[in-house]
Amino acid sequence: MCARYAYFNGKLIQDDFGVVPLPDLTPRYNAAPTQWMPVVLDDGETRVARLHRWGLVPSWAKDIAFGTNAINARAETLAEKPAFRSAFAQRRCIVPADGFYEWHTEGKVKTPYFIQRADGKRLAMAGLFETWNGPDGPIPTFTIVTTEANQQMTFFHDRMPVILEESDWEAWLDGDVVPGAVESLMKPFEGQLILSPANKAVGKPSVEGPELLTPSVPEQTALF
Repeated sequence: MCARYAYFNGKLIQDDFGVVPLPDLTPRYNAAPTQWMPVVLDDGETRVARLHRWGLVPSWAKDIAFGTNAINARAETLAEKPAFRSAFAQRRCIVPADGFYEWHTEGKVKTPYFIQRADGKRLAMAGLFETWNGPDGPIPTFTIVTTEANQQMTFFHDRMPVILEESDWEAWLDGDVVPGAVESLMKPFEGQLILSPANKAVGKPSVEGPELLTPSVPEQTALF
């Protein structure tokens, strides 16, 4: 499960994805469900960046609260689940991030870690998007696709976000590419990750700032 991530280099979205940057994009160190975050998608003509609400809500849902239970979507069942089936077929997106957070539990102690690519590249997490027609107008929403954990991520649990390589972006974003042709992209990350202890305050969605990347216990060091 991926329930927290950070995207503080949003101004580099143009360099990373070749899209027009979103104006006044605030650096985020603690992106949480229901918050509005940038996604990259293909609008049928070109690749664009848009702000979407985290927690996918299909058009047929009665309430936006549906998205609370749809912040992640399991890769293995995308083609089967009514909530994700249509989006998987035609509305795939990329969720850019500098890294994401996971918690390691040992006894009664839970320690958050910030997870980044070891090669210094920002993450391109696989996502799906839908637009929910609310009483006050349409609300674009998204979810992050997860797959089996790679060896490093088993330190936390058995799932991790699908991290796409640049060579796979075009196929993932193209709604004309059938789902069967992108299933092979939804695999555990094969590269190396850096797992760094983070500040326990990241568990509170209202807390923001670069200090969240600093461990609560100074003597802790990064793993792997």
